[in-house]
Amino acid sequence: MGHLYQRGPIWWIQFYQDGQRQRMTTESTDEGVARRMLKEHEARVTLKEPVVASAAPRDLRPAHRSGGALSPRAARPGAWK
Repeated sequence: MGHLYQRGPIWWIQFYQDGQRQRMTTESTDEGVARRMLKEHEARVTLKEPVVASAAPRDLRPAHRSGGALSPRAARPGAWK
């Protein structure tokens, strides 16, 4: 079973898949849209279908800051903590 939470005006969903916690943004300020997304993801988990997570802004940081190529700093593990 998953749940909804807000970060600022945006709704996020959290659920478990294969014992791992998954958190994703709904990219929506509408709670109803977020509830439907959560139900859809829970159904996919139940049916053992893959759930594709969207990229979080922090995952895009190295490419964004370096113009698309990873800088030596971005290539080091833990450089963007």
